[in-house]
Amino acid sequence: MVAAVFPDRQAGLNYLTEGGQETEIMYKYGFDLPHFAMFPLLDDPRAMSELRGMYSRYLDTAACHSFGVVIGAKRKGIKLLPVLDAMAPGVLVAQALGRWGNWFNQELFGKPTDLPWGLEIDPQHRPAGYFLHDTFHPTFLYELTYDLIGVAILLWVDRRFKIRRPGLFALYVSYYCFGRFFEELLRVDPAHHYLGLRLNAWVSIVVFFLSTAFFIWWQFIRTPSSGDRPRATRTIVPTGPAMSVPKGRVRSGR
Repeated sequence: MVAAVFPDRQAGLNYLTEGGQETEIMYKYGFDLPHFAMFPLLDDPRAMSELRGMYSRYLDTAACHSFGVVIGAKRKGIKLLPVLDAMAPGVLVAQALGRWGNWFNQELFGKPTDLPWGLEIDPQHRPAGYFLHDTFHPTFLYELTYDLIGVAILLWVDRRFKIRRPGLFALYVSYYCFGRFFEELLRVDPAHHYLGLRLNAWVSIVVFFLSTAFFIWWQFIRTPSSGDRPRATRTIVPTGPAMSVPKGRVRSGR
């Protein structure tokens, strides 16, 4: 079934959902996804044919095992803000795992370095002007390590402090952009430059300040609305006959 509303869980009925189609399109079928966006594929008949094939196999698999199918579903009653906070650590884990692909492809590395952990890059993968250098900064390794540290920090902050949703997601954005700025200072792959900085460095600066300002306002300045406050729990008073205790039968505390 294809649902506009996420179906309620039913005993004995499992649902199959897709994931990672961008990676499959790029590395299995060889399509270029600028900025990791799939909408340019709409203008490519071959890409659309491959997508139809992907989803056909996906639906066939579900039908073969009597599974339901959920595509782009949304469950009623689930609020977006808590979901964003729940996603934040997982997104950092996914970004960290994705950096391994840069290592296999010998891409997105940094400037030349003689440090012991310098990465050896084959001549055909070196950009113009760097053919005489053998080892480069493994910027993707730096990001992988930075992302995993960020996961631990976000989980600790969420456990230690009372964060208003989606404050944790805002912290994730600020944390990632802070590290990404310094990573951009090391990278040597072709990019647009403005005022001496790579475009992605400027994007990191702008988004860092926006997300940090949002977090400060949302967490410390904004007055919570009624929807943000936890609902008061009703005290249930038991009903029924009261038990009387004869005078003199109650022992005094020791």
